[in-house]
Amino acid sequence: MSHPKTLVSLCSLSLLLMIMTTAVAGDDAAVMSNFLKSLTSPPSGWSSSTPFCKWRGVQCDSSGRVTSISLASQSLTGTLPSDLNSLSQLRSLSLQDNALSGPLPSLANLSALQTAYLNGNNFTSVPAAFAGLTSLQTLSLGSNPSLAPWTFPTDLTSSSNLNDLDLGTAGLTGSCRTSSTNSLPPEPSPLLQQPHRGFTRLSRRLFDRDALAQQPGHRVVRCPRCSFQHDRVVSGVAP
Repeated sequence: MSHPKTLVSLCSLSLLLMIMTTAVAGDDAAVMSNFLKSLTSPPSGWSSSTPFCKWRGVQCDSSGRVTSISLASQSLTGTLPSDLNSLSQLRSLSLQDNALSGPLPSLANLSALQTAYLNGNNFTSVPAAFAGLTSLQTLSLGSNPSLAPWTFPTDLTSSSNLNDLDLGTAGLTGSCRTSSTNSLPPEPSPLLQQPHRGFTRLSRRLFDRDALAQQPGHRVVRCPRCSFQHDRVVSGVAP
């Protein structure tokens, strides 16, 4: 026969877990509500009277946490909510080929995020923080011609699963160091610095390991598909 105190403890634990689950799901609800308000022309089916997990292009897990937002080529206008990175279970974000503007919100600490397609919009600035994107495989910010000049964030060096990076026509400036260890440059050397002797300008070509491996005196970068086309970026061997 179970001890009464044990039963009380189990009931209390179950209640606490229910409260915690409801709280985090409530956080997602707040973010999605802000997302709805930030869009000048929301997608059809997006309404405050409808549960956000039933909104077009939104997928949730069994606990009501947002795992995917897929709204590519929907003629969306407006901005993105500043608390977007509170969607802690978000795995896929596809907002490419719209007309979204304003600052790109931080994606920092979205440890479950695997793909982020934000290319083909009119964002005006990129956040400095990209830390904690440990599951990130694809990041596409290309074709955002309205972006103010920015330098490659060294926070992305922690994204060890990153395989596909598109930053072409995105206002990227600076210079890119490569590493002989087939990884992004080790600290304390900054990933992007001012151009200096020994670096060659990237222009209208893909910055990848095959292209650099064929050029004498160049080392290899980790990311196999890294595009910096049309940006003011240079690459080469660290002095």
